[in-house]
Amino acid sequence: MHKPTMAFPNFEHKYSEASLVSQEDFWNYREKRGELSTFTIPEGVIFCYRKTLVEHVLLTYETTAIEEFLGKMYLLHETQDRIALIGEFGFGNYC
Repeated sequence: MHKPTMAFPNFEHKYSEASLVSQEDFWNYREKRGELSTFTIPEGVIFCYRKTLVEHVLLTYETTAIEEFLGKMYLLHETQDRIALIGEFGFGNYC
């Protein structure tokens, strides 16, 4: 029995080609739709791969949630919002 497979664009030099949509295009699109809040971009980011660590930080420290990211982003008040914690940003298994 034939099992259907997902098509994958597998061609030579695909990574050297120009993107169809740039980060700037996507940002401008979200801004035009009114989907972006105003906040100062943090100087640093902590990427957190453990859900329990994100939960601990949220219970222990004061934060402000920033909603316009694919994952969850929190500005840490203790750092005067200069550092952000980002979690739940991937697909699939999030520990």
